[in-house]
Amino acid sequence: MTGLLILPEAAVLAQTTGSQVSYSQKGSLGDSNSRVANSLCRISLIGGCAGGTASGQTAGTKTKSSGGLFASLFSGSAAAKKSTATAVITLVRIPGKTDVYQIIGGKKHLVPTNEIFESYGFTTDLIQDISAKQLAKYPRAKLVTVTGDKTAAVFYITEDGTLRQILNEKVMASYGDTKDDIIFINQKEFNYYPRNYFVFVATPTVSRDVFQLVDGSKRYLTPMALRRMKLNSGEIAPINISELDEYSPGQPIIF
Repeated sequence: MTGLLILPEAAVLAQTTGSQVSYSQKGSLGDSNSRVANSLCRISLIGGCAGGTASGQTAGTKTKSSGGLFASLFSGSAAAKKSTATAVITLVRIPGKTDVYQIIGGKKHLVPTNEIFESYGFTTDLIQDISAKQLAKYPRAKLVTVTGDKTAAVFYITEDGTLRQILNEKVMASYGDTKDDIIFINQKEFNYYPRNYFVFVATPTVSRDVFQLVDGSKRYLTPMALRRMKLNSGEIAPINISELDEYSPGQPIIF
Protein backbone atom coordinates (compact mmCIF):
# COMPACT_ATOMS: atom_id res chain seq x y z
CA MET A 1 0.00 0.00 0.00
CA THR A 2 1.14 3.56 -0.64
CA GLY A 3 -0.43 6.82 0.25
CA LEU A 4 -1.58 9.13 2.98
CA LEU A 5 -2.86 9.00 6.57
CA ILE A 6 -4.53 7.18 9.48
CA LEU A 7 -5.97 7.47 12.97
CA PRO A 8 -4.80 7.60 16.55
CA GLU A 9 -3.47 5.09 18.97
CA ALA A 10 -6.94 5.08 20.50
CA ALA A 11 -7.98 2.90 17.60
CA VAL A 12 -6.01 0.07 19.15
CA LEU A 13 -8.61 0.15 21.90
CA ALA A 14 -11.40 0.54 19.39
CA GLN A 15 -14.80 -1.01 19.62
CA THR A 16 -15.77 -2.65 16.34
CA THR A 17 -19.26 -2.96 14.95
CA GLY A 18 -19.47 -4.80 11.68
CA SER A 19 -16.87 -3.12 9.47
CA GLN A 20 -16.80 0.14 11.37
CA VAL A 21 -14.34 1.19 14.03
CA SER A 22 -15.31 3.72 16.68
CA TYR A 23 -12.89 5.68 18.82
CA SER A 24 -12.79 8.92 20.74
CA GLN A 25 -11.05 11.67 18.78
CA LYS A 26 -10.34 15.23 19.89
CA GLY A 27 -10.76 17.89 17.24
CA SER A 28 -9.86 17.69 13.55
CA LEU A 29 -8.57 19.96 10.73
CA GLY A 30 -8.52 19.78 6.95
CA ASP A 31 -7.59 21.16 3.56
CA SER A 32 -9.59 22.85 0.86
CA ASN A 33 -7.36 23.78 -2.05
CA SER A 34 -6.14 21.50 -4.78
CA ARG A 35 -2.73 22.47 -6.12
CA VAL A 36 -0.94 22.06 -9.42
CA ALA A 37 2.06 19.99 -8.38
CA ASN A 38 3.79 20.46 -11.70
CA SER A 39 3.54 24.27 -11.89
CA LEU A 40 7.28 24.63 -11.49
CA CYS A 41 7.85 22.10 -14.24
CA ARG A 42 5.80 24.21 -16.58
CA ILE A 43 7.89 27.27 -15.85
CA SER A 44 11.05 25.20 -16.37
CA LEU A 45 12.69 25.74 -13.00
CA ILE A 46 13.15 22.15 -11.91
CA GLY A 47 13.62 18.66 -13.24
CA GLY A 48 12.21 15.29 -12.32
CA CYS A 49 8.73 16.31 -13.44
CA ALA A 50 7.68 12.99 -14.86
CA GLY A 51 6.64 11.80 -11.43
CA GLY A 52 9.21 10.58 -8.91
CA THR A 53 8.87 10.33 -5.18
CA ALA A 54 9.53 13.10 -2.72
CA SER A 55 12.62 12.83 -0.63
CA GLY A 56 13.42 14.33 2.74
CA GLN A 57 14.20 13.62 6.35
CA THR A 58 11.92 11.29 8.20
CA ALA A 59 11.80 10.52 11.89
CA GLY A 60 13.62 12.73 14.31
CA THR A 61 13.04 16.01 12.44
CA LYS A 62 12.77 18.90 14.85
CA THR A 63 9.36 20.57 14.87
CA LYS A 64 8.85 24.22 15.68
CA SER A 65 6.61 24.96 18.62
CA SER A 66 3.44 26.77 17.66
CA GLY A 67 3.71 28.85 20.82
CA GLY A 68 0.46 27.52 22.20
CA LEU A 69 -1.51 28.73 19.19
CA PHE A 70 -2.83 25.24 18.55
CA ALA A 71 -2.77 24.09 22.15
CA SER A 72 -6.17 25.68 22.76
CA LEU A 73 -7.67 23.40 20.12
CA PHE A 74 -6.85 20.35 22.22
CA SER A 75 -6.97 21.80 25.73
CA GLY A 76 -9.06 20.49 28.60
CA SER A 77 -11.38 23.49 28.46
CA ALA A 78 -15.15 23.05 28.44
CA ALA A 79 -15.27 24.20 24.82
CA ALA A 80 -12.66 21.67 23.82
CA LYS A 81 -14.45 18.90 25.65
CA LYS A 82 -17.65 19.77 23.81
CA SER A 83 -15.81 19.43 20.50
CA THR A 84 -14.61 15.94 21.44
CA ALA A 85 -16.67 13.43 19.50
CA THR A 86 -16.75 9.76 18.77
CA ALA A 87 -15.46 9.30 15.24
CA VAL A 88 -16.59 6.34 13.19
CA ILE A 89 -13.89 4.86 10.99
CA THR A 90 -14.86 2.76 7.99
CA LEU A 91 -12.12 0.82 6.20
CA VAL A 92 -12.64 0.50 2.45
CA ARG A 93 -10.87 -0.85 -0.62
CA ILE A 94 -11.63 -0.87 -4.34
CA PRO A 95 -12.05 -4.49 -5.48
CA GLY A 96 -8.87 -5.70 -7.18
CA LYS A 97 -6.76 -2.94 -5.59
CA THR A 98 -4.43 -3.18 -2.60
CA ASP A 99 -4.80 0.37 -1.22
CA VAL A 100 -6.89 0.57 1.96
CA TYR A 101 -8.52 3.83 2.99
CA GLN A 102 -10.10 5.05 6.17
CA ILE A 103 -13.30 7.03 5.75
CA ILE A 104 -13.30 9.40 8.71
CA GLY A 105 -15.33 12.57 9.21
CA GLY A 106 -16.44 12.55 5.58
CA LYS A 107 -12.86 12.33 4.29
CA LYS A 108 -10.66 9.52 2.99
CA HIS A 109 -7.26 8.73 4.38
CA LEU A 110 -4.96 6.21 2.69
CA VAL A 111 -3.19 3.80 5.01
CA PRO A 112 0.49 4.04 3.96
CA THR A 113 1.69 0.50 4.73
CA ASN A 114 0.56 -2.86 6.10
CA GLU A 115 2.74 -2.30 9.16
CA ILE A 116 0.99 0.99 9.94
CA PHE A 117 -2.38 -0.66 9.29
CA GLU A 118 -1.59 -3.23 11.95
CA SER A 119 -0.21 -0.61 14.37
CA TYR A 120 -3.76 0.72 14.73
CA GLY A 121 -5.12 -2.69 15.59
CA PHE A 122 -6.96 -3.04 12.27
CA THR A 123 -7.68 -6.43 10.72
CA THR A 124 -8.52 -7.24 7.12
CA ASP A 125 -11.96 -8.58 7.99
CA LEU A 126 -13.02 -4.98 8.74
CA ILE A 127 -12.41 -3.84 5.15
CA GLN A 128 -15.45 -3.14 2.96
CA ASP A 129 -15.52 -2.94 -0.83
CA ILE A 130 -16.19 0.44 -2.43
CA SER A 131 -16.36 1.52 -6.06
CA ALA A 132 -13.83 3.97 -7.48
CA LYS A 133 -16.70 6.37 -8.19
CA GLN A 134 -17.87 6.26 -4.60
CA LEU A 135 -14.36 6.71 -3.22
CA ALA A 136 -13.77 9.72 -5.46
CA LYS A 137 -16.62 11.54 -3.74
CA TYR A 138 -14.58 11.80 -0.53
CA PRO A 139 -11.95 14.57 -0.26
CA ARG A 140 -8.67 13.44 1.21
CA ALA A 141 -7.78 14.16 4.83
CA LYS A 142 -4.77 16.47 4.80
CA LEU A 143 -4.27 17.94 8.27
CA VAL A 144 -2.97 15.76 11.08
CA THR A 145 -1.65 15.88 14.62
CA VAL A 146 0.06 13.14 16.60
CA THR A 147 -1.84 11.51 19.42
CA GLY A 148 -0.31 12.50 22.75
CA ASP A 149 1.83 15.34 21.34
CA LYS A 150 1.94 17.98 24.08
CA THR A 151 2.89 20.73 21.60
CA ALA A 152 -0.32 20.08 19.63
CA ALA A 153 1.62 20.68 16.42
CA VAL A 154 -0.48 20.39 13.27
CA PHE A 155 0.92 19.18 9.93
CA TYR A 156 -0.24 19.29 6.32
CA ILE A 157 0.20 16.24 4.14
CA THR A 158 1.07 17.32 0.62
CA GLU A 159 -0.15 15.69 -2.57
CA ASP A 160 3.20 13.89 -2.76
CA GLY A 161 2.91 12.43 0.74
CA THR A 162 5.31 14.72 2.60
CA LEU A 163 4.68 16.63 5.84
CA ARG A 164 4.90 20.37 6.47
CA GLN A 165 4.10 21.96 9.81
CA ILE A 166 1.28 24.51 9.92
CA LEU A 167 2.68 27.43 11.94
CA ASN A 168 -0.53 28.77 13.46
CA GLU A 169 -4.31 29.05 13.23
CA LYS A 170 -4.05 32.05 10.90
CA VAL A 171 -2.33 29.87 8.28
CA MET A 172 -4.89 27.16 8.82
CA ALA A 173 -7.75 29.62 8.30
CA SER A 174 -6.16 31.01 5.12
CA TYR A 175 -6.89 27.65 3.48
CA GLY A 176 -10.45 27.59 4.79
CA ASP A 177 -9.63 24.95 7.39
CA THR A 178 -10.84 24.59 10.97
CA LYS A 179 -10.01 22.34 13.90
CA ASP A 180 -12.74 19.97 12.73
CA ASP A 181 -10.58 19.05 9.73
CA ILE A 182 -7.68 17.67 11.82
CA ILE A 183 -7.32 13.93 12.27
CA PHE A 184 -5.09 12.11 14.75
CA ILE A 185 -2.33 9.72 13.71
CA ASN A 186 0.10 7.72 15.79
CA GLN A 187 3.84 8.28 16.10
CA LYS A 188 4.65 5.34 13.84
CA GLU A 189 2.70 6.82 10.94
CA PHE A 190 4.08 10.29 11.60
CA ASN A 191 7.63 8.95 11.37
CA TYR A 192 6.82 7.32 8.03
CA TYR A 193 6.35 10.59 6.11
CA PRO A 194 9.28 12.55 4.62
CA ARG A 195 9.32 16.28 5.42
CA ASN A 196 8.49 19.08 3.00
CA TYR A 197 11.09 21.87 3.21
CA PHE A 198 10.80 23.53 -0.22
CA VAL A 199 7.81 25.57 -1.41
CA PHE A 200 6.59 28.01 -4.00
CA VAL A 201 3.56 30.31 -3.98
CA ALA A 202 0.68 28.97 -6.09
CA THR A 203 -2.09 31.32 -4.96
CA PRO A 204 -3.28 33.93 -5.62
CA THR A 205 -0.85 33.68 -8.56
CA VAL A 206 1.96 31.26 -9.36
CA SER A 207 5.41 32.61 -8.49
CA ARG A 208 8.74 31.42 -9.90
CA ASP A 209 10.44 31.91 -6.51
CA VAL A 210 11.31 28.81 -4.48
CA PHE A 211 11.98 28.97 -0.71
CA GLN A 212 13.41 26.61 1.86
CA LEU A 213 11.46 26.65 5.14
CA VAL A 214 13.63 26.13 8.22
CA ASP A 215 12.71 26.76 11.88
CA GLY A 216 10.15 29.46 11.10
CA SER A 217 12.25 31.26 8.48
CA LYS A 218 12.15 31.26 4.68
CA ARG A 219 15.32 31.17 2.56
CA TYR A 220 15.09 32.16 -1.09
CA LEU A 221 16.79 29.78 -3.54
CA THR A 222 18.37 31.35 -6.59
CA PRO A 223 17.94 29.54 -9.94
CA MET A 224 21.62 28.55 -9.66
CA ALA A 225 21.02 26.98 -6.25
CA LEU A 226 17.97 25.15 -7.59
CA ARG A 227 19.96 23.63 -10.42
CA ARG A 228 22.74 22.58 -8.06
CA MET A 229 20.34 20.94 -5.60
CA LYS A 230 18.55 19.04 -8.41
CA LEU A 231 15.21 19.09 -6.62
CA ASN A 232 12.34 17.25 -8.27
CA SER A 233 8.71 18.29 -8.43
CA GLY A 234 7.74 16.10 -5.48
CA GLU A 235 10.09 17.99 -3.17
CA ILE A 236 8.66 21.46 -3.90
CA ALA A 237 5.11 21.97 -2.68
CA PRO A 238 2.66 24.78 -3.50
CA ILE A 239 1.48 27.10 -0.71
CA ASN A 240 -0.50 30.35 -0.56
CA ILE A 241 1.02 33.78 0.05
CA SER A 242 -0.55 34.02 3.52
CA GLU A 243 1.39 30.97 4.70
CA LEU A 244 4.68 32.21 3.23
CA ASP A 245 4.22 35.60 4.92
CA GLU A 246 4.15 33.92 8.34
CA TYR A 247 7.82 32.91 7.92
CA SER A 248 10.49 35.46 8.77
CA PRO A 249 13.10 36.26 6.07
CA GLY A 250 16.31 34.22 6.28
CA GLN A 251 19.60 34.26 4.43
CA PRO A 252 19.14 33.41 0.72
CA ILE A 253 20.78 30.31 -0.71
CA ILE A 254 22.91 31.68 -3.55
CA PHE A 255 24.87 28.67 -4.84
